[in-house]
Amino acid sequence: MQESIDRLCDLIEGTEHLYRQVCDRIFSLVQGRQRDRLIAYLRQIEYGLAGSREYSQTAARYHGRGFSHLSGNRFVPSRTSGWLELSPGNSIFHDT
Repeated sequence: MQESIDRLCDLIEGTEHLYRQVCDRIFSLVQGRQRDRLIAYLRQIEYGLAGSREYSQTAARYHGRGFSHLSGNRFVPSRTSGWLELSPGNSIFHDT
C-alpha cells in the first residue's frame, strides 16, 4: 500500500509542477491587463483546488463522524494519529 501512496504522491507533485510550468509559460506570452486578469483567474483555480483538498482531508463524509472539529473558522482533524481503514466507499480513522 505504501508504494501505491508513494506513486500517488509523485503523480500529484508532478501535476502541480507541470501546472506551474504551464502558468509560467502562459504568463510569458500574455501582457498588460489580460495578464492581470489571467493571473486572477488562475489564482481562483488554485484556491478552488486548495479548498477541495482541505475538504477531502477533514470531511466526515470520507472519514466518519467525529473525524474533524471546528477550530476558529475552519475544520481540522480531531485526531492526528491512529489507524486508517480504507474502503471503496470511504475511509475510517480509528483511535489507537
